[in-house]
Amino acid sequence: MQYGVIDTKATKNVKVKNLNLSAAVPMGTLGTLGTLGTLGTLGTVSAAYGVSDITTTGSGIKPKGKMATLLYDYQWSKRTDLYAVAMTDSYTGLKRGDTYAVG
Repeated sequence: MQYGVIDTKATKNVKVKNLNLSAAVPMGTLGTLGTLGTLGTLGTVSAAYGVSDITTTGSGIKPKGKMATLLYDYQWSKRTDLYAVAMTDSYTGLKRGDTYAVG
């Protein structure tokens, strides 16, 4: 878990509060091959959720942002991994945005 506050007086008094939660869970192994060891892992599933509140002194508008991400990562070899990511985010007054990636 991560919590942070950004307080600036650059143009107006602006305060941004962020709260982020994340977790990663290994999915286990494929099995063993006798004395040679394990055949590999099933990968890792990670998830994250975050919220932001923005307060500007003298303004009645208090925008909020929300973000959620889900990731699956498979270690293919020593230097190569395969992944799939889905992310959604929203911000006060704007449509929700969804992002998907594989690689």
